[in-house]
Amino acid sequence: MIDYLGLKVRHVDSTETGGSSYIVHVAHAAEAIAAGRCSVLRYLASYGPATWANLDYWLTEGLSVPRRRLRTWVAELGDQVTEVM
Repeated sequence: MIDYLGLKVRHVDSTETGGSSYIVHVAHAAEAIAAGRCSVLRYLASYGPATWANLDYWLTEGLSVPRRRLRTWVAELGDQVTEVM
């Protein structure tokens, strides 16, 4: 279906469940979001300190993460990260 519609997707979940599938998919979505925040922390642990340009290059261009989502992940990390100019 993805190929037929010509969609560019970043995450696919093909879990088959019964009538409660929304519960399973919400948990999977939460795991994917947490994985994004972990990606930011791992990048900074490996290559930090980093500027927004560094993060944008690696996560938005390298991994196709939308910039708005990247900004949200970093904001959700709160005091775990500090902005570098």
